[in-house]
Amino acid sequence: MQDLDWLPSLRTTKGVEVEAPEEDEEVQALRAELKQAQSVKERFKLAALKIQKENAELRDVNKATTEALERETKRARREEYG
Repeated sequence: MQDLDWLPSLRTTKGVEVEAPEEDEEVQALRAELKQAQSVKERFKLAALKIQKENAELRDVNKATTEALERETKRARREEYG
């Protein structure tokens, strides 16, 4: 087994505040890119919700139109064949 004399130097002292190092330019750029990506994601999400709503409305119109067409077809057949 190797000598482990260096282990005591790894201990930390309770209550000591450690300052976070300043972010470098790469980290700042990545944070900005993440913020922009989140903004784009939110816009896409809003657009998707709008499209889903429009789709549901069009589906309702299509259903109502189909039902009205079926009623008119039945009425026309009754009139024609009495």
